[in-house]
Amino acid sequence: MNYKLVKAEDGIVWVSIQPLMNDVKVALENAKNINTDDMLDNEKTGVDFTILSMEAVYNFLGSLLTEQGLKDLQEQNKESLH
Repeated sequence: MNYKLVKAEDGIVWVSIQPLMNDVKVALENAKNINTDDMLDNEKTGVDFTILSMEAVYNFLGSLLTEQGLKDLQEQNKESLH
């Protein structure tokens, strides 16, 4: 595990996003490399669903980073105006 977990006083567990994204990306690449040639149709569907789900998680984490980047830019712009 490359990411850091922090449990807050209210019991919520926080995780560092970039390392988690890297782990999800590796797992996604591994899933995409699964040979499904000898699988039954329902097994292939399961692999496809797993890939789509992991892509959704990866994209969601990326959107959180983008949101933080926009907040950082807004703060920099406010500071440069003062």
